[in-house]
Amino acid sequence: MRFTANAYASGRDVYLPFCYPKKMKESEIQTAILAYLKARGVMAWRVPLGAVLRAGGRVKSKNPMSGHPDIAAIYGGRYLAIEVKTEKGRVAPHQQQWIDNINAEGGLAFVARSVDDVVIELAKH
Repeated sequence: MRFTANAYASGRDVYLPFCYPKKMKESEIQTAILAYLKARGVMAWRVPLGAVLRAGGRVKSKNPMSGHPDIAAIYGGRYLAIEVKTEKGRVAPHQQQWIDNINAEGGLAFVARSVDDVVIELAKH
């Protein structure tokens, strides 16, 4: 069973399963994961990386946090980091290094391609 953020369209706090197409954009998967975490009462946020806004418009700049997972949260008193990828998306070496470092320091970090992956990983901990 797969989940999506559509259950929240009415503003209800009840999480309901819905089917979604196999091919979702990474941003759609992130939104669904954040909705799921919110429904579980987990404080979670999207980690904004990439372009830096400066006077006169957007300027792309190298971010020192490059490679940090897309979603961060506090879960069970631990730092939780989720790298979101599409079905065919690949984890870059610098992204895997972040995941490995967070896990080595006592946090919980993993790659998720759907809300199902998050449900499975959190059930292990």
